[in-house]
Amino acid sequence: MIRYLIILICTLLYSTSIFAQAFNIFSLYIGDKRIAFKDSTVLMVGGDYNGKTIFPCYWKNNKKVMLGDEQGYISGIFVEDNNVYMVGYLLQDDFSTKPCYWKNDSLIMLSGDSGWAYSIMIINSDIYIAGGLLREYESYPCYWKNGKLEKLSETQGAASSVFASSNGDLYFSGIHTTSISSKAVYWKNGEMIKLSKIGSVANSILVFNNDVYVTGSVGSGYRATCWKNNERYKLMSNATYVSTVKEINGDIYVGGSRKGNRMKSCYWKNGELNMLPDTKGMVISIEEHNSNIYFLILCVFKNKLEFSYWKNGEKISLEN
Repeated sequence: MIRYLIILICTLLYSTSIFAQAFNIFSLYIGDKRIAFKDSTVLMVGGDYNGKTIFPCYWKNNKKVMLGDEQGYISGIFVEDNNVYMVGYLLQDDFSTKPCYWKNDSLIMLSGDSGWAYSIMIINSDIYIAGGLLREYESYPCYWKNGKLEKLSETQGAASSVFASSNGDLYFSGIHTTSISSKAVYWKNGEMIKLSKIGSVANSILVFNNDVYVTGSVGSGYRATCWKNNERYKLMSNATYVSTVKEINGDIYVGGSRKGNRMKSCYWKNGELNMLPDTKGMVISIEEHNSNIYFLILCVFKNKLEFSYWKNGEKISLEN
């Protein structure tokens, strides 16, 4: 199981330590809702990593806020009724990971001995968290509803993103893993729908105007892919990865990176490529607020993580 996740999810390994590998595989590009807004405050989530250790943190109007003294990472955020929810995991002494979330900076552990929480969405006062549950070195797709653990299937895999529609339909993107390979899938109301017959991964899901959009990658070359209503189309031949999909004012935005000497941040608006000038890394989240569009960028450089974002054509670095 872990071997196929390494092949399909991790685009670059920047360290050989056990912890750094776990961090790269399960946190760099999994999770899509990493920007939120509370009144005039802009919130973005991630981790403070120095090449050896990582600690969960978020940024409040560009200023870093640390969350406790345990190692871990934050993959998603959601604001509801003036409360701030963040999901992620904590690293244990045996290098296992424990799924958790924070409500207004207070830590709440999720059920399950070991696993990951990647994405959160709240609708009709119900809290949905997507992730994976690790049992005896095998990962199973799961989610938590108001803290109660629910398996998506008995087959191996993981859920990377959650989307809950106002009509009650519940969607998750993720992977289904066999002894041969891992394949991109999504679940609608518990039913698994396969997106590819070859090795692939699904990172993010969106439902808009009854159309289902899923982003991910296909094949050993990590060919960036978007599926619309289960039909696949390549974004471009040299796109290396896509991480997130978002609807803004009726337009569909996809965030990711393009190949070059190093990964270069880019996004697609209704299928048209837009490069972020002189910006290395990957677009890992896209959100709109007060007519401004925010693009969160993650760059791995010299064994460190650098977070920044674009707003109105300006690149703004987050506090290290």
